[in-house]
Amino acid sequence: MNNSNNINKSASDTQITEKINLEELDLWISFLNSFSDEYTNLVTKASNSANKEELKNQLLNTFKNNETILNDIVNYKRATHNFIECIDLECDSFYRDTYTKIKKAYRLHFQECNLLNKKVFFRVS
Repeated sequence: MNNSNNINKSASDTQITEKINLEELDLWISFLNSFSDEYTNLVTKASNSANKEELKNQLLNTFKNNETILNDIVNYKRATHNFIECIDLECDSFYRDTYTKIKKAYRLHFQECNLLNKKVFFRVS
């Protein structure tokens, strides 16, 4: 991954924004993959909880949401090469709106994961 400081001085504002957005997507993918890896550990810890079935269901739903968001981000990232080929405002808007939608879903999911992590560890400690 290139550092955003390595952006060509002649790059347009749009190119700079897209580069930063792609770097942000990589960070999100990393977090979502980490949560997927941690999921089994969380289920094991939740099994020791008094409300283990409720907690396991919450974990399962969060894991499914994690996979959905991860797939959305990966698919969007694959499609971003088309963004460079946009020649009209409608095309630009599509990619920007999609990015904004994914960003909102990711942020909500990130908060949900943090709360769920706290819930799992609070109930077993």
